[in-house]
Amino acid sequence: MRVNKKSVVCGLSVAISMALAAPVAWAGGSLEYLRANTTALQAGETYDEFVVKYRENAPQRADRTRLLQSVNMAASRALPSAGKSNLALNAQFQRRLAVGADVVRLSRKLDQASAEALIRQIATDPSVEYVEPVMRMVRLETPTDPRWDEMWGLKTPAESGGGINLPPALDLARGNGVVVAVLDTGVTDHPDLTANVLFDAGYDFDERKPGGYDPGDWTDGSEGCGVASSSWHGTHVAGTVAALANNDIGVVGVAPESTILPVRVLGKCGGSSTNIADAIMWSSGASVAGVPDNAYKADVINMSLGGRNPAACPNVYRDALAYAASQNVTVVVAAGNSGVDVTEANGVGTTLGNCGPNQIVVGGVTPDGRRGGVLADGRVASSGGSSHGQRVDIAGPMGLGWLPMEEQVLSTVNLGLEGPTQPGYDFYYGTSMASPHVAGVVALMISATDEELTPAQIKEFLKDSARPFPVAIDRPIGTGIVDAAAAVQYAIDGPPPPCEVDCEPPATPIANATPLRSLTGGVDSETLYSIEVPAGVRGPLSIVTSGGSGDVSLHVSLDEAPGETGTWNSARPGNAETIRINAPEAGTYYIKLVGVRAYSNVTLQARFTAP
Repeated sequence: MRVNKKSVVCGLSVAISMALAAPVAWAGGSLEYLRANTTALQAGETYDEFVVKYRENAPQRADRTRLLQSVNMAASRALPSAGKSNLALNAQFQRRLAVGADVVRLSRKLDQASAEALIRQIATDPSVEYVEPVMRMVRLETPTDPRWDEMWGLKTPAESGGGINLPPALDLARGNGVVVAVLDTGVTDHPDLTANVLFDAGYDFDERKPGGYDPGDWTDGSEGCGVASSSWHGTHVAGTVAALANNDIGVVGVAPESTILPVRVLGKCGGSSTNIADAIMWSSGASVAGVPDNAYKADVINMSLGGRNPAACPNVYRDALAYAASQNVTVVVAAGNSGVDVTEANGVGTTLGNCGPNQIVVGGVTPDGRRGGVLADGRVASSGGSSHGQRVDIAGPMGLGWLPMEEQVLSTVNLGLEGPTQPGYDFYYGTSMASPHVAGVVALMISATDEELTPAQIKEFLKDSARPFPVAIDRPIGTGIVDAAAAVQYAIDGPPPPCEVDCEPPATPIANATPLRSLTGGVDSETLYSIEVPAGVRGPLSIVTSGGSGDVSLHVSLDEAPGETGTWNSARPGNAETIRINAPEAGTYYIKLVGVRAYSNVTLQARFTAP
């Protein structure tokens, strides 16, 4: 049984009188408070809990109802726009602190600017001694691994737009006791990884022999697939999941106390679908003819691999993935790097994205949070960048694909051109690198709780807790960027209660005049997009769909998601829909695309003339 690492904080019963908390007598005389303490607020963070301390003789100090009335009145003054939904921004009493201050929680989270406005408004009351946000404190520690600074993909959002927010997650879980099967080229000895690898327990399905070692996958041309040095791909993937932390060498993995089960399915020129299907089954605990039983059933399987006919999913994969799900094994797969929709039949490397619901499909982002391979000016890497589409669930770090080093993902490798020689580190690019970031986060989630999370729950939690893309993306690559800390908190606490007040709909942002191409959906599918329109726009806001096959309808509303219909609607037969909004107000326009019939390859574009 895994150890439950979550911390349980017991709140005070609402039945306990507030008067039980006696004021603290400070020996040093009057303290100099920051009455409106906004110093802890940070851009990109949100806040819903605040500490308010009223002076000793203030009525709010003894009367909880008066306390909440004062806070709610301050909220209505500081944030008058909160009334858009016709519901107030309500505060609830949480508990009285031993220092005599009270903790209140708002009915929704506030961004930095709104939180600061509320704090300053509360502090205008002369009976308030001080007010400040509840702060999360962490150990004064970042991994001591010397190449940490080069690992942009693990950083907080404030440090890297494409980072997975790992440091706060490591205060909650580290993957202890979780087995991650890496179905790849095998893994080599490496001082920054080996302690977490079950080499002898692994298996080589390419050569059908015990052990998960990577002998190298170099080719000299005689094999029929060109000339290439060994990739050490599996070692790079495994290092992203489970490289050792705080050992004063190299890098750190997402789940640095998880265990890697190395399963070799890719040899020279790749591997067969039948071997890969057997490997999925074996990793999930099934018996495979002629293969010793697996003594270390996987909790997570990572497959950073794909096929040359990406629209085709072998039925043996469907069977194997369904078995893995039935055994509570979460399967994480790479979307591919050919820049196509994962359902299309051209390009390379997205086969597993078409194999049904029993896996998490991972797209990729750059260091600034764009779709992998896409520059700020819209140019795309020669490969086409991260594959995309409605079947991609979430995004992780893959790199830019234009420049080496800081534009790519650093992890463990071997330096041998053919067989293994000496361990080293290198920067790789692709959704092969994004997928193990997500697999590592899954390992953290599983290790953080004694609850038996199902693969479906894990997938839902990952998608719901994902961080919104910091910039508009040009193709759909999931609900957002995986957020390690938020995902682990979901695993510990479960999803938050449904949003009740002024909720922002979960929409994919699009940029002005930037077409979003290759959109695909089924009959009755509903997909939500949004575009921010600033004040002072000259001329109309035009929203159009075009191209492709099938039939879509278009529905638009301002500052709220359209219902069955929107404020503006277009439902012509086919995909040539147009909505024109003259003199648009400033705000967020939500655009809902509905599949009247199944559709594919549709383009959506919203355009306005900036002030």
